[in-house]
Amino acid sequence: MSQPNGTSDATLHGPDPLLSDYSYALLLESQEEPLEGSGAPGVNPCYNQGEQQDADFAYAFQLQNEAEDLQALFIEDMEKLQERRLMEISWKEANHVSNSGEIDPQWIDVNCLRGWLQTCDHVHGAQCNTPPGNVSASLIARPRWLIDVCRGCLVRASPEDRYVALSYVWGNAESIKLTKSNLSEFQRSGALWEIKILLAIPRTVRDVMELVRLLGENFLWVDCLCIVQDDEDTKHDQINSMASIYLNAYVTIIAANGWDANHGLRGIKGVSEARQLSTYNPYHPNGLVEGLQPYNSIWYTRGWTLQELVFSCRKIMFHYQTAIWECNCAVWHEASNAYLDERPGFDHLNELKLSPWTGGFQFTPWPNFQQYAGLVWDFNKRRLSYPQDAIPAFAGITATLSRTFEGAFLCGLPEMFFETALLWQPLSPVQRRVANTSSSTQSPLPSWSWVGWAGEVDRRDWANRYDYLSHRKTDARGIQPPISEVIASVVWHCGDGSGKQKRLVLNSSKRYKSNCNDETKALPAGWYRDPLLGTTDIEFRHVADPKVAFRYPIPVLHPTANPVIREPLPYLFCRTGRAWFRLGDQIDDHVDCTAVTRVIIDASDSWAGFIRLPEVHSTSFKPWGNEITTSASKSATNSSFCELIAISEGQALILPENGVDPSWLPA
Repeated sequence: MSQPNGTSDATLHGPDPLLSDYSYALLLESQEEPLEGSGAPGVNPCYNQGEQQDADFAYAFQLQNEAEDLQALFIEDMEKLQERRLMEISWKEANHVSNSGEIDPQWIDVNCLRGWLQTCDHVHGAQCNTPPGNVSASLIARPRWLIDVCRGCLVRASPEDRYVALSYVWGNAESIKLTKSNLSEFQRSGALWEIKILLAIPRTVRDVMELVRLLGENFLWVDCLCIVQDDEDTKHDQINSMASIYLNAYVTIIAANGWDANHGLRGIKGVSEARQLSTYNPYHPNGLVEGLQPYNSIWYTRGWTLQELVFSCRKIMFHYQTAIWECNCAVWHEASNAYLDERPGFDHLNELKLSPWTGGFQFTPWPNFQQYAGLVWDFNKRRLSYPQDAIPAFAGITATLSRTFEGAFLCGLPEMFFETALLWQPLSPVQRRVANTSSSTQSPLPSWSWVGWAGEVDRRDWANRYDYLSHRKTDARGIQPPISEVIASVVWHCGDGSGKQKRLVLNSSKRYKSNCNDETKALPAGWYRDPLLGTTDIEFRHVADPKVAFRYPIPVLHPTANPVIREPLPYLFCRTGRAWFRLGDQIDDHVDCTAVTRVIIDASDSWAGFIRLPEVHSTSFKPWGNEITTSASKSATNSSFCELIAISEGQALILPENGVDPSWLPA
């Protein structure tokens, strides 16, 4: 058997370390000796002549197909090997990095940063380009204003402009801001270089303006100078577009060092003061672990920065006075001269990536409730200087999700899954958010939504209640959670409390469920039935993403549909039933939950369920609601009761082959 480029089997003593295991296994298999007594490898010598001819023909056909497949796999692996070797050479040339991995303790090599950009451009290509292919480019919002770092002024942005975005911590720093009164002045060439204006710009922003110029780029977007702060209409529009603005950026520079916008960058020669690099060796795996641990940074604790992290496809992060690169395909460090995860001792790099969102936001053409729950979980752990910023700081995310979620988001909850969204629970003790009156932003903080509380939301429990996907991931115990179906039992309206504004909450996720199994009924546009072989069961698939199987069709928006964004109305109205229950002992919910969970006891002292309470963990219990006297309580004549209202019904389908979650079994 000949290999490409004339390489014979005799010269191939073992697999190239970068060839796939599967390709090498096929190489070995193709070199096995024929079975004794057979005319061809693997042919049974006991066949008669006619059978032998058929077998020979079948074997020859099989061998031809395997040879073609083997050759294709070999060529593909060799091309990948060559590409990666060439990239390693270009990497070293572009970054001027020696094999010793030593880096300058005072100055960051800007050529290294340029090399990261060039390598990602040439090697990763479309995987790190924006916008993603399944998002209509016409719907991706862009900045209105950009800083021209070469002319020192603001310019009106055009769709063709390639720009760098800045993500940083504002903190308590005083800063000049773009307003309607200075907009015209800032458009004058050199205006931002005038001493009076330049000194009023926060140090971090000034340093990044110079860094962008050194990188060979012309335009920078930064919120304080590119959003007209006192124009409420454009400000609201740009805040809702923040996710798209970072998504469209050529690269995002993350200033993760420091406590506010006046900290500045460190180690940019000719721009900022020298850095004082610590003594750890970032070239060594243990040193790299230290250098890639970002979670002590204030930047990682701020609510506003989540959308900037999630939607930026390529990031240069200044952290612990070192520079780190992260894109959809790779994580690099100043000391690296190739992919870190290909180097001895760095096989655990995936555990060190900057966030759970490494690889980018997953743009599915259908509404992904699980991804939404993960975003809420990450956001609500973070801090906000002004609690009432909870809705605005998450608005870029909801605006992006609105391209696939039918209807609006109501105070952070998706209306199409409203009966499920209302069932959020705390994973840890949460605190009530109270608006700070010193801020001009006064967004509502209703108690029925997670935006009204600061703390960790239980994303696993929440996401388990979406039942429209056929196949879901198992948990750490290897158990697939039961399919928990939530059934709407009330009709919701929302309003502003004055009666002037009131509308129906459109709960539409199960619109097509009731008739989907009736094969005489047509399915919604784009949906088709997919019978499971050997069973009477049917799955449903959509032409926009046929690899994903659904238990029933759900509304899928057309890719060119305009997202719906409505004013957050904080009051809910419904007609439902109510009942009083006594709250019993505190129990352990599950291993990750630190929120207070208490048993619910009915009037006959029987177990009726349990409830998680948004209070600190303590042994003392202060009940909600009023204390009432009832003769139905056997344990006391004067007991603490709480009033509960019914908002939905539910049922769980436990599949034995998937394992059973112990929490769903009777005591």
